[in-house]
Amino acid sequence: MLYKISKIIQSVLILWGVFFLYCDNPFEPNLTKLSIFVFEKVNSDLKGVPGVKVTTDGMSDRLADTSGVIVYEDIQSGSREFVFSKTGFQTKTETINISKGKNNKAQIEILRSQAILSYSPTSLDFSTDLDSLNFEVKNIGEGNLNWELTENYSWLSIEPQQGTNEGYVWVHVNRSGLNPDKYNGKVLITSNGVNGQVSVSMEVSNIIGPLLSFYPDTLDFGTSNTSKSILILNKGDERLNWNLTISDSWLSASQTQGEIAPGGTQNIVISINRSNLPIGTYQSTINFTSNGGNGTVYVNAKKFFNINNLSFTFMGEISTIGDLGSYSNPALADLDNDGDLDIVVGESNGKLYAFYNAGNRNNYVFIREQTNFNLNFIPGSYPAPAFCDIDSDGDFDLFVGLGNGTVKGYRNTGIPGYPQWQEDNNLTLGIGDIGSHAQPAFTDLDGDGDLDLFIGEKHECRNNGFENIGSSTEPLWSPNPNFTNFSVRTYDDYSSPSFADLNFDGDSDFAYLWMDPSWSTKPCKITFYERTNTSGDPIWRHVKTYEIYNYPSCMARLYPALTFADVDGDNDFDMIVGTYYGMIYLFKNNAY
Repeated sequence: MLYKISKIIQSVLILWGVFFLYCDNPFEPNLTKLSIFVFEKVNSDLKGVPGVKVTTDGMSDRLADTSGVIVYEDIQSGSREFVFSKTGFQTKTETINISKGKNNKAQIEILRSQAILSYSPTSLDFSTDLDSLNFEVKNIGEGNLNWELTENYSWLSIEPQQGTNEGYVWVHVNRSGLNPDKYNGKVLITSNGVNGQVSVSMEVSNIIGPLLSFYPDTLDFGTSNTSKSILILNKGDERLNWNLTISDSWLSASQTQGEIAPGGTQNIVISINRSNLPIGTYQSTINFTSNGGNGTVYVNAKKFFNINNLSFTFMGEISTIGDLGSYSNPALADLDNDGDLDIVVGESNGKLYAFYNAGNRNNYVFIREQTNFNLNFIPGSYPAPAFCDIDSDGDFDLFVGLGNGTVKGYRNTGIPGYPQWQEDNNLTLGIGDIGSHAQPAFTDLDGDGDLDLFIGEKHECRNNGFENIGSSTEPLWSPNPNFTNFSVRTYDDYSSPSFADLNFDGDSDFAYLWMDPSWSTKPCKITFYERTNTSGDPIWRHVKTYEIYNYPSCMARLYPALTFADVDGDNDFDMIVGTYYGMIYLFKNNAY
């Protein structure tokens, strides 16, 4: 009898073991996991591609981490289609079979995008009187297009002779010494995105009398050039007498009149004196008159501010705002569309307080806005607002950094002057949790035409740069440590970043306000960096670090918040500083 019972028990245990081996365990969660490794082949190695956007039906979009890995902790089993996309790579669609209750793994290779050459026009006709024409080179594919130009004609020249992606190419012809006839040539274009050619034609005719010609027809002095040359030509068969006049006193010419023999040339130098010019952008004209025709050369120039001389004057508390509580965090934008700046202040209680400018752009008077500009919601504790037009629709959208290290996005769905806010998680895809006390700031860091993001935080802000790999209308964020390739003190605390063109050279410079470790006896510090390049990932030069002036009435020592704006309408960027004690302070920029 005992023998039969033991046999029955043995059989039951065997069946139970088979059940566990081939069936789902009823005592454990039946989770189906999928890990995807997205890579590209570099030589013989498989290199993970970070920041790849992964889309599949019924689930929110994901971004590959810094190793190129995307993990779905609980996903429906079966056959599922995934789309993998990233700027600079070909979009790939792949179907993955997912087994139920398993830890599924997949490897997906994506390829670099292919550049495609396009150019227009495909022919240039100089006729009998034109000397310079241009054509445009474009990359209508993806990835970088590298192109080079060649020609083999003594009467033809081109500039530039090589480039990357898009650009204009100037083609020049020189008829000097040529017999009357029709001439044809071509400019050859070689690239990594197919090749092409531009046909060139011109005619040399019998010219009776003098004929004025000059090159170039535009002089761009930029921010630092002090002199440029103009070549004057006589393309006629008689002597040319010419004169020039300049419309502005900050320009001068090495000579203002001359005489040129048939087929001859003269070179004159145009100089600029910026010493008495205010900071800004300038245009002027140089007008030629002669017995062989007239013409105009257009001049562009800029004067920028030496950022090494940057200084601010403490103007005290903005009294009409008052004490709002603690951890005041200001942001400015023209929310009522009346031509001056309004201000919104975040406080530790999670609320946003809005003030409209009842004065004007030169004389600010901030008064509480009755509707609060419809900011009647609580994003979360310790809100740090930042305004920008993230979707390029002509109004200000809102981002709010929070004490828990996350950032929320609110799309402006109203009309100019009457904002309405709708929280939109798509605006913050890829940001994640950066730590504590997120402080967002926006500018175009890589020069690609859309806004990128930098986030300060409680501890250190070295690695909180995010590239917009989406578009100028729909952002998608991917970490880019190259945005923050500047030295940051390892004990910076509660850093608050802001961008502004402080030297007026056309790009955004950077500053961050931070709390000194000895904050009980020392005011907070501000560190300035100048951007030294104009495209690609920014290159920063440290300018200075100094204390926010420790005036008795200035409590800017604890938990500071920084933003730049032209509060007084004098065309430079002032500093607006919020503090732990709830007040908002103004520091006037002394550039003007």
